[in-house]
Amino acid sequence: MKNILTICLAVIMLACSNNSVPVATADNNAAFTLQLHELKNINGGIDYIRFDSVLTDSRCPKGVYCVWQGIATVKLLIGNKTEQQTFNLSTTKFKKNSTDTVLLGYKIELIDLQPHPDNKTTTIQPPAASLKITRQ
Repeated sequence: MKNILTICLAVIMLACSNNSVPVATADNNAAFTLQLHELKNINGGIDYIRFDSVLTDSRCPKGVYCVWQGIATVKLLIGNKTEQQTFNLSTTKFKKNSTDTVLLGYKIELIDLQPHPDNKTTTIQPPAASLKITRQ
């Protein structure tokens, strides 16, 4: 019984350790895509960047004529060993919305958000943000 308890405890500890969570990496100054809730390490100094959520998406659907292109805004988290910051980026610069920011010595740009709204598609695909990070 004592051996079974020890084995169960070891399995639980391994499952809960930070090393058991796979984290992808991306190169500095290269475009990459983050799926919703995905975490990536950035080679060169940022410990991680995470795509947290889509805050708004009012972009004009494909195949529809719109007066304005619309805008989508995503919430991202970035961190290193000493600090973590949450920030928003948008697909279009408009009023207080920006397509890029500089944090922790890196310029972070939102290149695109997929899927683009489509009035003919009924399937729901998980969002993916295309980003580019450049050391400043």
